[in-house]
Parts: sequence; C-alpha cells; structure tokens
Amino acid sequence: MTRYRLQVCSSADELARHCAEQIALAIDQALGQRDRCQIALAGGETPKSAYRLLGRQHLAWDRVDVLLGDERWGPPQDPSSNARMLRETLLAAPEPGSHARFHPVPTELADPQARGGEALAAPDDRLDARDQFLAVERLGDVVVGAQAQALDLGLRAGQAGKDEHRGGLP
Repeated sequence: MTRYRLQVCSSADELARHCAEQIALAIDQALGQRDRCQIALAGGETPKSAYRLLGRQHLAWDRVDVLLGDERWGPPQDPSSNARMLRETLLAAPEPGSHARFHPVPTELADPQARGGEALAAPDDRLDARDQFLAVERLGDVVVGAQAQALDLGLRAGQAGKDEHRGGLP
C-alpha cells in the first residue's frame, strides 16, 4: 500500500502557497531531466490563488506547456472560462509565468463536435483538440489542480491531524 504524507495548512493562503511551491518544484525537477515540461491544470475558483502565486515563480517558463484538465464550453472571454482564469492568474503579464506556452481547449467553436479530429486552423499556441487529449495521456509529469485535490480530500485548515498518513491522492 502506498503511503502519503498529509500536509495540513492553517489557512487558504498557506494552502495556496504550499501548492504553488510544490507545483514549482515538480516543474523545476522535470526541466532538470528534459527540455520541456507539460502540466495539465484543473480549472474553477479553487486553484486561482495558487496559480497566481505559481506564475510569480522564477522558472524556465518558456520551456513549460500548460494544458487544461477541464474546460467549460463557451467563449474564451466568458467569466466562467478556465482558460480565462489561467490567463488572469498563472499566465498574467508581466509575471514570469506569462512566458509559458498555453494550449487552450478550442471552445470558440459553436459545437464541440465541429471539425471532428481535423487540425484547427489556429495560431501556434493551439493544439488540435485530439492531439491535446493525446498529449495529456502522454505527459511524463502532470500536475492536476493540486489545490483542488487537497480540498477534495477535505484537507481544509485544521480538519486533520499533523503528519497523518493515508492512501489516496498525494
């Protein structure tokens, strides 16, 4: 059985800082082993503060590909768009994270089935929708919404004992 160390944070801010640090460490380690690193991130409101802090980390962002693990279907400028959330947090200029290469889900198409697996006639920052799915399957190091995972496990401030170990998500 795999054992995991449970990290308890005393506040949402501390949790965001811890998640940003852990994701940055994973990116740095991946880039130490190969030329590029790909990360697939969760959307929603929960990880916003962690992504904002992560974007301030001084990493080789020009060697990082960012994908979304989930997205809402609608215009990229819609307030509920996860791509918009990433552009306003992790990828916001002038922060270092703005140099990452973002591969958004092409939600501007009127119909999710439109164009099937055809390559999208889009700028270089886009991947074909099918290729993006396959890329997520092939990622060597994937960090998927660490803050969201922590909250899903119920690790909100003060809800678990220090250094508790349990199986489940890291």
